[in-house]
Amino acid sequence: MSLPSKTATSLGLIVNELATNAMKHGFQAGEDARFAISLSEIADDEQHVLEVANTGVTFPPDVELDNPSTLGFRLVSALVGQLKGTIELLRTPSAQFTIRFPK
Repeated sequence: MSLPSKTATSLGLIVNELATNAMKHGFQAGEDARFAISLSEIADDEQHVLEVANTGVTFPPDVELDNPSTLGFRLVSALVGQLKGTIELLRTPSAQFTIRFPK
């Protein structure tokens, strides 16, 4: 798929921030860290979907993406806003972020 460089840069920064956060806070030393990243198009809805998941410890219930309290999540929220997108967090069985943004 082809994306404008500005969009690709924002997506790269989002993936980097989510992966860095998972490595710092979601895994214990020596634990097998696994990540899954997918980017797809939904033709009917005229949108792209980025999914970023990992096998680490999930987020506690007090972590809110609508009102982020950490610098990392504020950055992710701002980048998603630049894409005119939305972000969802599925907490179980492990963390999965779904970001939808228009084509």
